[in-house]
Amino acid sequence: MNSWTFCIYEFPPSLNELLRMHWAKRREAQVRLDTYVDFYARERAHEPFPGAKRKRRVTLHFYWRDKRRRDKDNYGKQLLDALRHNHLLVDDSPEWCEVVTVFDVDRENPRIEITLEEEGNGASES
Repeated sequence: MNSWTFCIYEFPPSLNELLRMHWAKRREAQVRLDTYVDFYARERAHEPFPGAKRKRRVTLHFYWRDKRRRDKDNYGKQLLDALRHNHLLVDDSPEWCEVVTVFDVDRENPRIEITLEEEGNGASES
C-alpha cells in the first residue's frame, strides 16, 4: 500500500461556520483551502503525489492549539472537497474514500497532517 503525508497549517471553518456563511464567503474559503492543499501536497512534497485512480484511505490528523471539545464530523468535508478538487481523491463518497479523523493537541505547532493511502483494486474499475 503506497502512502503520502503532508501538512497544512490553515484550519478550515467547521461545517456549522460554513453553513452560517454567505455563499460568496463560503466559496472564498473553499478556494483558499484548495490552494493550500495544492501548494503543500504538490509544491512542498518530497516526491510528487500521483492523481487518484483507486480508492484511498484518508487520515486527517488535527493537532489543535487547545483541548477544547470538537466534533470530528464537523471539520473534514471541506478538506475532502479540496483533495478532490486537486485530483488527490476520485470522489469523497464511501465507495472511493475511507476517512479516519484523529484529534490531538500541539500547542507549539497546530496543523493538520493529511495521509493518503492507496488501497487494493478500489472501486468500480470498469
